Amino acid sequence: MQVRLWRRLSILGVVLAVALASVFVACGPDAATPTDAPAASEESALDRTGWPATVRLGLIPTEANVLADWTPVVEHLAARLGLEVEVFVGADYAATIAAARNGDVDMVQLGPTAYVEARAQGTDIKPVVKWVNADSGLAGYNSLLITHMDSGITTVEGARGRTFAFNDPESASGFLVPSVFFLERNIDPESYFSEVSFAGSHEATALAVANGDVDLASNNNETLPRLFETGKVREDDIRIIWTSALIPTDPISVQNSLPESFHTAVKEAFLSFDDPAALDVLRIQGWIPAEDGDYEIIRTLEATKAQLAGAN
Repeated sequence: MQVRLWRRLSILGVVLAVALASVFVACGPDAATPTDAPAASEESALDRTGWPATVRLGLIPTEANVLADWTPVVEHLAARLGLEVEVFVGADYAATIAAARNGDVDMVQLGPTAYVEARAQGTDIKPVVKWVNADSGLAGYNSLLITHMDSGITTVEGARGRTFAFNDPESASGFLVPSVFFLERNIDPESYFSEVSFAGSHEATALAVANGDVDLASNNNETLPRLFETGKVREDDIRIIWTSALIPTDPISVQNSLPESFHTAVKEAFLSFDDPAALDVLRIQGWIPAEDGDYEIIRTLEATKAQLAGAN
């Protein structure tokens, strides 16, 4: 089965004017184990009426090597669906959201906040699966605040007047959740820190901290261990000063314009993926079924943030 990978290198600006305010509500996805999908013979009986001729998968740019990391998954999808699979990696989260909203992708991986934002923008997609974290065995992960081991910073209170970097405005762990953390403490990052920037990805914020380009940054405990293992960032260089409550993991969503048989086939293809080496690279145990309600906690956070922002 031929798999064609492509990447659009569009440059999109990130707007730094952001209204911050919220109270973080803890969420705790249940422990879960990926399930098996039906055999290929059962899939062949599916009604393929209305299926796309080529499947287009959209991914968010969490790391520089996201295409390579996802190649085994893409090959598996192509084999299970019996179709060529093209991959689009947005220049940033907003670009991947736009691709889903405009119908340029048939299925898409988005972070929790990006998924909720995409739906709020009118993107007609439905989650079919979400991944299970390799370390915790939960369909959830944690936002982190990290600093260099030699920065002298051990608490947020000790970081006043220093430089700070968020990940991306559409990132749950890289923006929404740490923003809530700040507002719980009556911290306005724009005035509290000497400089606030958006690095663009979790890898970028980790490298910025490791290289001494910023003093404090947001990250998460899915990406950071991968960077340690690959040697891109030395574990001895990083200090974690805050860990959030659990955030639901990234959903894979499918366009609602596509038939239910396609939704089912995509779900079963992800549920059946069991390549240990590839899963280890992604640092996940596999995928489990997902639904829109799993991300209500993100909507609650966004609504609370907006409410408090209006009150300040």
